Amino acid sequence: MRRKKRLLLAFICIIFLFFFGYQIVTHSSANLELKEKTYDTLAGMSKGTFHKNENTAIYDKDNNKIGEVDSGNYQYVKISDIPLDLQNAYIATEDQHFKTHNGVNYLSTFRAAVSYLFHHGEATKGGSTITQQVIKNNLLSQEQTVSRKILEISIAPELEKKYSKQDIMEFYCNSNYYGNGCYGVQSASKFYFGKDVKDLNPAECAMLAGISNSPNTLNPVADRKAATRKMKIILKQMNECGLLSKKEYKAERHRNIEVTGSSAAVKGINNYMSSYALDCAVKRIMESDGFTFQYLFQDEDSYRAYKGNYKKKYNEISSRILAGGYQIYTSLDSGLQSKAQNIVDQALSGYQETKDGKFLQQAAVVTVDNKTGMITSIVGGRGEHDEFNRGFVMNRQPGSSIKPLLVYGPAINEGIAMPSTIVNDTKVYANGTNSFSPKNAYAGYLGTMPLREAMARSVNTVAFQLFKNIGIKEGLQYLEKLNFTTIDPADYGSASLSLGGFTNGVSVAEMAKGYATLANNGTYIDRDCITKITSHGHVFYTQTEKRGREVYTSDTAFMVTDMMEGVLNEGYGTAHGYSIAGQAAAAKTGTTNNNRDSWMCGFTPYDTAAVWVGKDDNTKMTDMSLAKTIWKQILEAASTGKETKDFDVPKTIEYRKVGANGELGETVFDRNAIDNSQMSYFRRPSGYDYYSTILSDKAERYQEKKTEADAVEKAKQAVNDFENFQITTLEEARQFKQKFSGTQALVEAVSGSKEKKEFRRKLAKHYKALNKAYKKTWKTRIKEADEQAEKEQEMNAQAAAEDNAISAQKKLHDQRVKYMEWYLDKLETRKYNTTVTQQLLEDAKNCLSNCSSYEEYDSLKRKLDDQEKRISALPTQIPDSSRNSYDQRPDDAMYPDDQETESSNGQNNSPSSADQSGSSNNQSGSSAATGSNTGNHVLGTN
Repeated sequence: MRRKKRLLLAFICIIFLFFFGYQIVTHSSANLELKEKTYDTLAGMSKGTFHKNENTAIYDKDNNKIGEVDSGNYQYVKISDIPLDLQNAYIATEDQHFKTHNGVNYLSTFRAAVSYLFHHGEATKGGSTITQQVIKNNLLSQEQTVSRKILEISIAPELEKKYSKQDIMEFYCNSNYYGNGCYGVQSASKFYFGKDVKDLNPAECAMLAGISNSPNTLNPVADRKAATRKMKIILKQMNECGLLSKKEYKAERHRNIEVTGSSAAVKGINNYMSSYALDCAVKRIMESDGFTFQYLFQDEDSYRAYKGNYKKKYNEISSRILAGGYQIYTSLDSGLQSKAQNIVDQALSGYQETKDGKFLQQAAVVTVDNKTGMITSIVGGRGEHDEFNRGFVMNRQPGSSIKPLLVYGPAINEGIAMPSTIVNDTKVYANGTNSFSPKNAYAGYLGTMPLREAMARSVNTVAFQLFKNIGIKEGLQYLEKLNFTTIDPADYGSASLSLGGFTNGVSVAEMAKGYATLANNGTYIDRDCITKITSHGHVFYTQTEKRGREVYTSDTAFMVTDMMEGVLNEGYGTAHGYSIAGQAAAAKTGTTNNNRDSWMCGFTPYDTAAVWVGKDDNTKMTDMSLAKTIWKQILEAASTGKETKDFDVPKTIEYRKVGANGELGETVFDRNAIDNSQMSYFRRPSGYDYYSTILSDKAERYQEKKTEADAVEKAKQAVNDFENFQITTLEEARQFKQKFSGTQALVEAVSGSKEKKEFRRKLAKHYKALNKAYKKTWKTRIKEADEQAEKEQEMNAQAAAEDNAISAQKKLHDQRVKYMEWYLDKLETRKYNTTVTQQLLEDAKNCLSNCSSYEEYDSLKRKLDDQEKRISALPTQIPDSSRNSYDQRPDDAMYPDDQETESSNGQNNSPSSADQSGSSNNQSGSSAATGSNTGNHVLGTN
């Protein structure tokens, strides 16, 4: 009883809340607006609204028709000619309560809403009735938003009041798209089964109903098995709903269906402007339908999943547009298009090489209005009717033309470099001497130069080094902001990315939009060529406002622009001589390996142009100047009638004195003294370059960030090394404490608390494990080893001392014997017993006394005794005739060196003990000789 009362009370509360909620909603401004939209939608509606029989048309900026899509043989059929089996097939699979509801199945809508909420805004369950689908297909856009769904629900009951169920089913069958250019059941029946819809059997009706559920994947031409499987599901649903007997169900599910159709070609896309406009229109409607475009991916799985979803949605919207009934208005300029096409055709006219009946040498051009950000022309190749539009369908490697967008722009924008920064053209590697090393277009390396010169020369080694500082992930985020659609997860590991080495390449249209961003002060305008898309009075898309986002600061954009002006104006610039007459211009060239691709991208203050030239078979070209020639001629054509205009120098840019190392000093050149009669590139004062007050803070933050990043990297490496360090030898045990202290110092140098905390944790953990082993085993071993080493050192020192003493004694011995032999030799030459001879004899005896302990003593003494005996018998007087030629005193320098090594007892063991001072003056005849003090030898002459 209590439970019944609680349920009743709850029911009353719900009714009460519903009543007051209804009162609030019905009197709210949102509800009033909803009623107005409902009225406006229904007011212009008639049965003709549901006839989709006109072709899709494309218009240029002046509303001139520039293309048309033939939607095929569309034929509207009455409900009386639509088989009941087909109607029942739709009821069974799409809306089982179609015959009884008032246009909305509130229970199904509630279930769909709950599913929507529980799946975070993703629609997983359909709640639309056939009536609502008629409204969505014919009266509203396909966007998956709550507001559109509410409007659909609001219109449905009104539509059912105005038209019968039979009318609505008729509208539904005639407005569905069935793939392969087939719109409505009659054209679909003719195409797939070769018969009028009124002649279809139940199985064919079920298959046709299945096709409209997913026209591009469930049609029997695309996938016969999938179409048959879906047909059997619908037949089963018809049987379960009582719309097909069991007997018929069994018979029809095994019926062999003959499919007569083949893949249909869309007719009428007859020029480059039309094909590009259709592609852009599809994407704009995808966007309005709620599709989220993505440009960077975490991994291959997410990349493939997105590409699958993109293709499915693209094909769905494309099929609707190609089926007819749309008017696509564009920004394309037919006049400029004609000029650009003529320029391309004329430039390539001399290259007649063909393959499979088509010219091999091709070119593509895309131009952009810098102010609006909209595409104004697109040339997809030679001639106007090539089905392959190279302007947006083709992807090719951009070479160096990507550098301003991916390298120089980000480097300046992140505060890594400035135009004046000195860089080094030298051999560099991606990661070690065995890794990728970029080469320049010229031989060798040029050494140091300013960054602006590196840009003009297109120095690959410099761009490579800059990009390493930027980081691949950070650099690619700039291309993401520029809506580059071809970035592959494999590019995250590409060492040559900064030189244009992409996995999938890039499109000419994307390059044009990227360069237009630099021309537009660094702001990307998210527009293509579509201004408006309508169908039977309904506006699916309209360009309402300028949708811009900053990719580069205005200062960055100006600096990069100024550097690109050097490409055209400096003698060493890779596009020197290709300036635009009467306008300031900035550009960058690009060439790929073996001259397979040639690019020229750049802009004037008014227009941007991206030009690619190459061969369809990707073989080598002979003339690499074609892209530059085409670019120059097209921008000059676009500039016709426009006043001369310069690039504006932002007020946040200063002219500062450049130091010897490329750094900008404090000296600022007065802007009032600038010669404004010249273009901005030429009026920069000599010795000065650009300084940005906006980017200065970024530069400081970058240096701080780099310092911190370097510290983190060093600490990370040191901690990793320490974690891998083990004590297995005595030498490692000795290194343990020092290695820990060094690693700890690097960890403490890290500023970030999060990284430091993690490093400390790892360091402490491994230190604890190692220290335990150190204390248990290795500390004692080290002490024992040190004591043993000390003992060995003492022993070695003692042995060395003994060896030194022995060596000294031997040296003294050899010296004394040598001295003695000298005296003996000199005495042997004496022929007169003079005072000189006696002095030599006395010195010899003194020298012999020092040899008394040697084994040579006896031999030396005998020889000296023999000499003394011989000398005693010699005459004492020298004849006057021989006085000048005999018995001369030996020169002082000839006497043995008396500074002998001290013996171990500290005594001075000289070869002579003679008096070391004084002189002897001996007179002989009329000749006088002055005594000479030579160490221990005091000799004179007679």
